[in-house]
Amino acid sequence: MLPRPGLLHTIIFRPLCKLPCLKPFRKTGQSKRRVVLDLSFLPGASVNDGIPKDSFLDEPYHLTLPRSADFVNLIVAKDSGCYHFKKDLKHPKDYIFLSYRWLRSKVYLVKVYFDLILPFGLCSATLACQHTTNVIAHIFCTAYHHDCVNYIDDIGSVEASYDDMLLAFSHLEHLFTSLGLESSPAKDCPPSTRMVFLGLTYDTVAMTLEVPQDKLHQTSQLLRHWLSSPRVTKSDLQSLIGKLSYVCACISPGKIFLQRILRELRRLPHKFSFFTPSSELLADLRWWDKFLSIYNGISLFHSSPWINNESRFCTDTGLSGIGGFFDSRFVHSAYLPFIDLASLT
Repeated sequence: MLPRPGLLHTIIFRPLCKLPCLKPFRKTGQSKRRVVLDLSFLPGASVNDGIPKDSFLDEPYHLTLPRSADFVNLIVAKDSGCYHFKKDLKHPKDYIFLSYRWLRSKVYLVKVYFDLILPFGLCSATLACQHTTNVIAHIFCTAYHHDCVNYIDDIGSVEASYDDMLLAFSHLEHLFTSLGLESSPAKDCPPSTRMVFLGLTYDTVAMTLEVPQDKLHQTSQLLRHWLSSPRVTKSDLQSLIGKLSYVCACISPGKIFLQRILRELRRLPHKFSFFTPSSELLADLRWWDKFLSIYNGISLFHSSPWINNESRFCTDTGLSGIGGFFDSRFVHSAYLPFIDLASLT
């Protein structure tokens, strides 16, 4: 008889064994709570610490998730006014069962219950779910001839016309049914020209990418909290980077002001490490705070270059001046007097 998921009735593990913490939390805008296993507890001796980060099923592997730019490229390829849709795979971890054979050979338990599916909080769960939707996306592209972007449990597709989009939508529904999968109707987005996907709003008529106003407001509040906090943890820094990454998806130059923050993250040993933000990091945060106070959250799609000839145009700067090149001609100049050279070093 297979063990069934449930509560722990009897503690029979060794005294030094620490059980993972359960953390309930409520997602923004939802009343339903989600329970997450903190499988990174204790640092250095947790379940996640024992899982290889550079392999999967004993094969070398590096998890790379799709970017918002990948979905933008699909839209640009179909041109303005195209249609897109999104389908959400319901409870993707429920389709990936864990092996229970080790229970027979290593432990004999009474009234102790285990999850037979990937728990929310396991670091390899994301990788396994992405592998699963990669298969769905591959079938959707090769068998049904529709391009798509899959991000863990979300699948988004783009077509040039409304009729083609309806056909693609029905094909993906048929694929879900044939594979025995369920979608989440409440999270699905039918064919339209304006849609939220990967946390951003895509408008194919205006050809714009938008950061939702609530995310901008949350990020601004978090920045002000940082600027007034003398000491913070690595976990706080990870949360801040996650918020700023949404904005960088719309404003690529913002990544310049994210590099020192990422460098600080790599320096810290574990997520409970306390540190005092450096003056350089605080300078970047003040820039972000000032920028978000005037940014409306909307950016234009980056389309293909409109110049299609042999001419070359480029510019560059250095510590001594600026320069440019166009059509075999050069131009250069020293910095104007009002530019503070000390701030460039």
